[in-house]
Amino acid sequence: KGCNIRFFDKELNFLGEVDNFTSLIFIRSWETYGEFTIKISSFSKELFKNENIIMINNDPFRVGFIETVNADVDNYTKIEGFTLGCWLSNRITIPSVGSEYDSYNTNVETIMKQLVLKNAVEPYDPKRKIPKLSIINSTGKGEVLNFQTRYKYLSDELTSLAKISGLGWGIYLDIENKEFIFDVFEGRNLSSEQNILPPKIFGTEYDNVTNRNYISSIKGAKTTAIVAGQGEGVNREIQILNNELSGLARKEMFVDARDIEGNESLADRGSLKLAENKAIETFECETIANG
Repeated sequence: KGCNIRFFDKELNFLGEVDNFTSLIFIRSWETYGEFTIKISSFSKELFKNENIIMINNDPFRVGFIETVNADVDNYTKIEGFTLGCWLSNRITIPSVGSEYDSYNTNVETIMKQLVLKNAVEPYDPKRKIPKLSIINSTGKGEVLNFQTRYKYLSDELTSLAKISGLGWGIYLDIENKEFIFDVFEGRNLSSEQNILPPKIFGTEYDNVTNRNYISSIKGAKTTAIVAGQGEGVNREIQILNNELSGLARKEMFVDARDIEGNESLADRGSLKLAENKAIETFECETIANG
């Protein structure tokens, strides 16, 4: 197979590796965390343990933690888990002491990293700290955004920010320093339409893709946001995003933003909600490395 899976404990001590698995499915996600499933004919009590860390082919970006071990699946062991970003689904965005909301007006990367810093790396309550988690310094990726959060799942807020900005996020492994690293990623244009980077071209005619899956869905999609801010009745502040849309192209949603002070932030709140409810068009496939 030319592929191995290394196992570590929570302290990142190396436990061992296997290469005799029957199947491995490892799904990474740009806007949220991913998941994996391993099927193997043997069983190891030391390696196959909940919360142990796995790494595929020594790749620090293909890592995850075990959440379920089922050792009686047709005489096989089935191991399931998530990429490390799933840890952030176990943290809530708690405002600073004395503040009603955690508020920002800066670039998206800095917002995302400040959220992780305050709720998982250097929280006011040290019991909320995720051990060995560090953050790469922000380089200012993404547009400037007004953003407020209060008692939301941290991973959900990161996903919302990723959707509106196009940035990705995740936690990877630094084995040498025995640390987990949170970072925000910017996509690279590898299409044939640019001439800066070597293009990556995949297709059936090149025999480098398998298991193709195309999805196009407008289920639940919204295109126009009616954002209501502070005030009551006819005096309530209202902003409408994409108000120029009409007919069936206009799919309205209401956004209650009375927590926001100032009209400038209403548009940003509406943009976030529209990004969470946009039409979906994806093409998924498995790629085959040639050479």
